[in-house]
Amino acid sequence: MILVRQIDSFLNRITTYRLMIYGLMAIIFSGLVMSLAGQAGFSAGQLGVSVLLITAVCITTNHILSRGLGVTANYESTIITSLILVCIVQPVEIGTKLWGTVLVGLIAIASKYLLVFRHQHLLNPVAAGALAVSLLGLLPVTWWIATPLLLPITAITGLVVVRKTRHGLLFGVFMLASLGTMLVVGLSDVDSAFIILRSGLLSWPLVFFGAMMLTEPATMPSRASHQVTFAVLVGVLTTSQLSLGELSMTPQLALVAGNLLAVVLTPSSRLVLALQSRRKIAPNTYDFVFQPEAGRKLDYQAG
Repeated sequence: MILVRQIDSFLNRITTYRLMIYGLMAIIFSGLVMSLAGQAGFSAGQLGVSVLLITAVCITTNHILSRGLGVTANYESTIITSLILVCIVQPVEIGTKLWGTVLVGLIAIASKYLLVFRHQHLLNPVAAGALAVSLLGLLPVTWWIATPLLLPITAITGLVVVRKTRHGLLFGVFMLASLGTMLVVGLSDVDSAFIILRSGLLSWPLVFFGAMMLTEPATMPSRASHQVTFAVLVGVLTTSQLSLGELSMTPQLALVAGNLLAVVLTPSSRLVLALQSRRKIAPNTYDFVFQPEAGRKLDYQAG
């Protein structure tokens, strides 16, 4: 318990955005080291091009759309989107066709502004961008971070993010649903349960996907009971190996399906609150007063 309190004390000093940025940078740096050691399916130069190009496209697109639509830009969120994209799409090098790399960032950020309902974006932007370029055949979505060499740093980063966001139940249900479905599908082929679970943890992007993408708050249900349903659906679909013609189930497709379910379960709207005052009422305890934007009523139900 003392260790948990120390961890929480540390996490309380940093925002969720900053925590995710630092964690994703650590994962990408580990991937860079892996590529330099010849243990990756791409070179350090290819990864560098991917980082620079996707980040530049995401930031530029976000700036243009936010200015054009008169919406306040959140650049930390944009950086997180770009870094997650870097972690899941195949790095490419200069001299090859880079349209896929450009479009994945453009579509991801554009979805935040264009695919909206009641001022709330509908789809996880990373999933939207990755699904679009993969369906169009423009860029492979390889989830290159799903390798035993990167699992330690990915697991540590993911679990810290889950602890910070307090989405342990969501993440746990997703992992159980994913691995359970994998067992059902795999055992039908007479594989051993140990081999199946080992493959799921070491060679599938379940930990990264569940911690970094599934927990995105704007595109999941707000109620805990609905979040469980959401986690089960995405988990089952992710490892179901379903296919319809040439369309095969992927994590990004599973998450988009879950996002659409979230819209049906708990349609919500975005409400901007302005901070009016802050008052310290006890050690490490503060009272915050917020004011809704003009003409908007703050109405909520506990839980």
